[in-house]
Amino acid sequence: MTEVTEHHLEVTRTGRYYQVGHCDQEGELWYVLHGYRQTASRFLSRFRTLANDSRMVVAPEALNRFYLGSEPGRHGPESMVGATWMTREDREFEIQDYVRYLDALAEGVGLVSSTTVLGFSQGVATAADGLFSVGFDQTG
Repeated sequence: MTEVTEHHLEVTRTGRYYQVGHCDQEGELWYVLHGYRQTASRFLSRFRTLANDSRMVVAPEALNRFYLGSEPGRHGPESMVGATWMTREDREFEIQDYVRYLDALAEGVGLVSSTTVLGFSQGVATAADGLFSVGFDQTG
């Protein structure tokens, strides 16, 4: 019998993120990373009051989306969607992918004098693995 072999292929993905507020290099930048089954837009809605002309809040969304709920059949526009940063399947590759994604996001947004990273649930592990690889001061 012929053996099945697993292979991996690196591809380019498009990541989605949301932001509210503005800041320059002297302002404050907050990254807020959602948890399992959440989306960036819904998570960011909880932080809108933090944003102003000198504080920007950025919410990246996990690259893997799925339908919430267990209703059978085709999912329509009313079906809720959630996202996950990783699962146990190919976990190492998932982590590599989101680290590259978050590095690119941080490079695009730019570093400012005050950067805060906040994660909830799965977002905590994601922040530890991802955003800190671009050289944020981890002491505060």
